[in-house]
Amino acid sequence: TDTKDFTVSSASLTNNTRVTAPVTFDFQSGEQNWNGVPMWYLTDVDLANRQSQVWLFNDLYNPEIGSGNLGDPHIGGGDLTSPPIVIPATGYYLRFDYFYETESFFKFWDHRWIQVSVDGGDFENLYQFSMDADNTWLSSQAINLSAYAGKTIRLRFHMDIVDQFENGGYGWLVDNISINTIAPVSCNDPEPNDTIGQATAFPQSG
Repeated sequence: TDTKDFTVSSASLTNNTRVTAPVTFDFQSGEQNWNGVPMWYLTDVDLANRQSQVWLFNDLYNPEIGSGNLGDPHIGGGDLTSPPIVIPATGYYLRFDYFYETESFFKFWDHRWIQVSVDGGDFENLYQFSMDADNTWLSSQAINLSAYAGKTIRLRFHMDIVDQFENGGYGWLVDNISINTIAPVSCNDPEPNDTIGQATAFPQSG
């Protein structure tokens, strides 16, 4: 049986200056101390009707046509990592805009993860995207960061292509990342007309 040897070397993230939430990264002035490794690129090409600088996960990216291939047999994925961010208190939420075109929206293919590192620790999975609409720009749900109050975190967009098959398309695009105290709308608030007796009557026509 043929065998191949490879070496895994240790590495560390750049020690960027900390920022304190609330904070917004729109990337119009550049990388804003985010670090992308293969296959993440910051591009200002008009991708998917988005005339804006965005982070793009894609291999063999061709800026002339704005598309490429995710199926590199030598690269299994890549990470887009934030600078250190101080979360000063509870009640902070992460939001961002994104677009993706991958093999499938099921969680078993082409994994799309949000990961978090706390106070310089290892990155751990925070949220996996799946079953969301592809080929359109979406705004993420509000991801509660209250568990990290008083901590310094680094966020990471982790893409794992799993294998090199059936991986055409744009990949994963990320833009307008924000952390603020705007709480999501609660669905548990009582409605003023939530019974038959309180129901609002609609006028009849004709």
